Amino acid sequence: MANLVYWYQTQMPEELIDIVCRDLEQSESFESAKTLNGSVNLPVRDSKTQWIPETHWITGLCWHYVLLANQRNFMYDIDAGFENAGHLQYTSYEPGEYYHWHVDGDLANCLDPTRSNPVDLISEKSRKLSFVLQLSSPEDYTGGEMQIQYSGGQTGFMPKTRGTIIVFDSRCLHRVKKIITGRRKSLVGWVAGPRWR
Repeated sequence: MANLVYWYQTQMPEELIDIVCRDLEQSESFESAKTLNGSVNLPVRDSKTQWIPETHWITGLCWHYVLLANQRNFMYDIDAGFENAGHLQYTSYEPGEYYHWHVDGDLANCLDPTRSNPVDLISEKSRKLSFVLQLSSPEDYTGGEMQIQYSGGQTGFMPKTRGTIIVFDSRCLHRVKKIITGRRKSLVGWVAGPRWR
């Protein structure tokens, strides 16, 4: 049986991660993070994000690890490339910021409540895998732990090691706890595929 979470210590050199962060920080396009429905909802999510285009070289490295995790663990039917036109999300959490318990993809995300027939689908696609690439060192911040809930209600904290990529089932309930000091930086993306059957 597959695990709901799978991660790799990529062993990316510190210098390479520094280059990624410097490159991503050059843009001044940080904005208040939105939830899955496309709105800013501070009681649920308080952080800053910016979108990284699919043409950025870091997307290829992330895609490599997502494919490895899918092949070795999940074996889901997934599309080629990341969701949102291949864009990744660069996320920054500073003191007091957080993302409360949520899921990245479930059946409710595919349904349109405004239609007369509530089972009419918005999309034939389902978000299946999510990933987080840790860009900050554990010493750079306190708090900000990523926590995932497994089946049966048990929870676990994900590794904070810089350069770790965590791939998990998008239906898993998860959160980022409130940052106490410092700054947590990560790169986030999602992979969709044909609707669950």
